[in-house]
Amino acid sequence: MIIACSTDDAQGPISRYVLFRHTWFREASAPVRDALDTLLRALHAAPDRVATDLIEISELQALLEAPEDLRVFQRMVFPHSPAAHKPVLLTVGSEKDRHVVVGTEITDKTGAVYTVRVPLAPAEYGKLYRLFFKAGYYKTISEQDRFFIVFDEQEQVIGGISWNEVDRRVIHLNGIVVAASLLGRGISSVLIEDCCERLANMGYETVKTLFVLRPFFERHGFYLDRRWGGLVRPLQDQVEDEDS
Repeated sequence: MIIACSTDDAQGPISRYVLFRHTWFREASAPVRDALDTLLRALHAAPDRVATDLIEISELQALLEAPEDLRVFQRMVFPHSPAAHKPVLLTVGSEKDRHVVVGTEITDKTGAVYTVRVPLAPAEYGKLYRLFFKAGYYKTISEQDRFFIVFDEQEQVIGGISWNEVDRRVIHLNGIVVAASLLGRGISSVLIEDCCERLANMGYETVKTLFVLRPFFERHGFYLDRRWGGLVRPLQDQVEDEDS
């Protein structure tokens, strides 16, 4: 079965899940159908929440075993991720306080692999702020800031991105840093692409930033837009539409 799925989410992400429920997963096992129906109810009950924040989506993922089902699941959940990228939903927290985070892997020029995810503990925030400070980027602590943090294979914080939501469609990227000992390996380049891919999958349409590191950002699809007062990159054309 071929599913043509537009990645612009013009009708909102819920319609995309409904489409897959009544096409690819129509004849899935009863537990899978029930899990997807439970997810749809959760999405309808909380339309402003990002689907990948819901524990129901992790429970659906856990039921899928066939490689083709997992591939279609990825297309449903991460429509703006290239097929070669395989974001993973991770359930973390105690039994009474479980939540879901998205983990991705990035690779630098030397072949070293790093994990990108949101911070889970206060110490991880502190280590990222320390990296910003060492890089001469004196960020103030703000409750509005959100982060994607990069960890090496020893689970050490080696970089990250700081951003905040302007509105439900636009985010402002206000900092990117990589440990000085790892500069030159191309980590910042793969990190900014991972970040934009994540934000597109979360439903944001535009990322903007200031003129700091302008040549770097322009190499990654940002352009000057005086209406925004800075550099801008559209997100929803992040990946060409593909049949899944």
